[in-house]
Amino acid sequence: MEERVFLEQRLGGIFDSLGISLVRQSSSGTSLSPLGAYLTIIRLKDEATYWHCVRVALCGVKVAEALNLDFKPLFYAGLLHDIGKAAVDQDLLTKKHFTAADYEKMKPHVLHGYYLLRGVYNFSAEIILRHHRYYSDGYPKILPRSRVRYSKETKELIDHFAKVLAIIDFYDAATTRDNERSKEKEVKALLIQKFPNESEIINLCYEKGIFIEI
Repeated sequence: MEERVFLEQRLGGIFDSLGISLVRQSSSGTSLSPLGAYLTIIRLKDEATYWHCVRVALCGVKVAEALNLDFKPLFYAGLLHDIGKAAVDQDLLTKKHFTAADYEKMKPHVLHGYYLLRGVYNFSAEIILRHHRYYSDGYPKILPRSRVRYSKETKELIDHFAKVLAIIDFYDAATTRDNERSKEKEVKALLIQKFPNESEIINLCYEKGIFIEI
């Protein structure tokens, strides 16, 4: 419980710094902002997924600062990267040991998230769409056509943010979830094995104390 209070305080501090309110005030009363609505959907679907998203977002802020990147893309994409799990069966979300069939059932969550966010948070949607593509069995294999015409430089930036998000996502799952990943003793070695082309980023995260070996 203390950890969750701490996470909420850090989250609230970043919201304040960005001028973000999860609730809108109008003459007809109060309503959730788009971000507030998305986060509520995640939390109502599965508390563990919600807190995972919060940790990934907050870690993303630290990693972005270490890499001299704008932290906002990783913050937003981290908060929303699992919004597509709202369309996944509840029993699947709470399983601790996945079969090959379970993994196949989980894969569409990335596309679900992309379509939920597209038109509202387009840049975040593009990052989230790609963040599971960097493993040997990454997905989705074919990307939907974007409604926004991005420059080559912006596409490269999206890809870079997606790779960083993938590393943070994997790290958090491996160090906090009670599942097969959490049984790995050497998370750093596993990260480098999974992301061999991003070892410089991974090593920097450990050097800066952002990632710690459990």
